[in-house]
Amino acid sequence: MKAVKKLFFAALCCVSMSSFAQQSTLPQAQFGAFQNNATTTVQQVLGNPRLIVMDPIAVVSDFKFSIVPAKGKSYGPVTNTGIELTAEEMKALEKMPNGKIVLSDIHVKMGTKTVTLPNMTINISDK
Repeated sequence: MKAVKKLFFAALCCVSMSSFAQQSTLPQAQFGAFQNNATTTVQQVLGNPRLIVMDPIAVVSDFKFSIVPAKGKSYGPVTNTGIELTAEEMKALEKMPNGKIVLSDIHVKMGTKTVTLPNMTINISDK
């Protein structure tokens, strides 16, 4: 009987750990074609100004967008609903030759629950 209890407990632990691993794995996001800490140009970002998640059941519901130029005044954070930048955000981005884009409070719906992804930074360079 003790052996059966030990075997049952071991099986229960394995199932619990597997379930925890699946729930604690966050999907990967990218902004256009760029992942966190990538370096690109404003033109490349404007060519595909979307925040996407690399998971078939995950959908971005909202996120905050900020521009931190190397020189001058910052823009944002502003909250976006959905996956695309607004016309106003793209206009602000066009004025920045160097700096970074910060995406924060990235909320992603995964089935019936919503998770928050880590912040992302995209470095912008005119070179």
